[in-house]
Amino acid sequence: HWTRALRAYRQMQDDEVAPNVVTYNALLSAFEHGADLGMCRRLFRSMSVRKDTMTYAAFINCAGRAGRWQVALDTFGGMQRDSLDPDTQLYNTLITAISRTSPSRWQIAIELMREMQRNNVPRDTKTCIAVMRACEQAAKYEAAIDVFNTFPTEEVLHSADGNVGELLVHAQSELGRWEDTLKVLHKILPRSPPPHLYSLVLEVLSRERFLWDKCLELFNRMKGKSIPVELNAYNSVMQVHSGKGEWSRALELFDAMLQGGTQPDSRTYDILIAAYTRRREDQALAAVKKNGTVIEN
Repeated sequence: HWTRALRAYRQMQDDEVAPNVVTYNALLSAFEHGADLGMCRRLFRSMSVRKDTMTYAAFINCAGRAGRWQVALDTFGGMQRDSLDPDTQLYNTLITAISRTSPSRWQIAIELMREMQRNNVPRDTKTCIAVMRACEQAAKYEAAIDVFNTFPTEEVLHSADGNVGELLVHAQSELGRWEDTLKVLHKILPRSPPPHLYSLVLEVLSRERFLWDKCLELFNRMKGKSIPVELNAYNSVMQVHSGKGEWSRALELFDAMLQGGTQPDSRTYDILIAAYTRRREDQALAAVKKNGTVIEN
């Protein structure tokens, strides 16, 4: 906690131990997590040693957490006075700070990414995620996809961080580009995409009746590859079976879900209730057509 860090710092002062840049950075980092911009600013301005990129990163992150994106941007610009060149981590920190506090500033995030390219600062997966997230928070899904397309596709999709694929699928689904969504999944297939990405794609496919067969096909492929099935995936496929009037399959899937240890949520029960209701309605309608009477359960 930042209060413990502050006590330790004051004890150093009492003991006449001169803090170095590592000490200041640790303190700023502690204040950063508490989003105490006032304390961060006082410490930042009072530093008696030369600041480094970690110093600026901590202060910029604190400003972002405190909702002061302009302070973060101004501080970033002041690095030149300390003859420091921002690196990848610092750019990523600034982009995240801006997108976290002001979604309407998504264009600034894109401009910072372009500045990285102009200054030959390497961009990484975190850069891609930060800028795409800034665009999506402002509902600029086309821009998010354009950002993705400026990065090496295979590299960012196959990174250990699956957020890129998730952001891309979400943007494509918002724009109704289900074919592109399937292409993303096929690109990741050789390296076993994470289960949550399958869940996202299944949810996209379950929304439109003409995509239901694609949804079931993808689900069967998951089972064939022994990929763990998450709750959202079960819900999406049960929704499809219910919509197709395949009540018994929806119920069988529910039983399989329980046997596998997956706990249902409110959406699961909504789907089951709708399935039961529609089954009774269909049975009643069939009885009326056949006998002119309604069957009782």
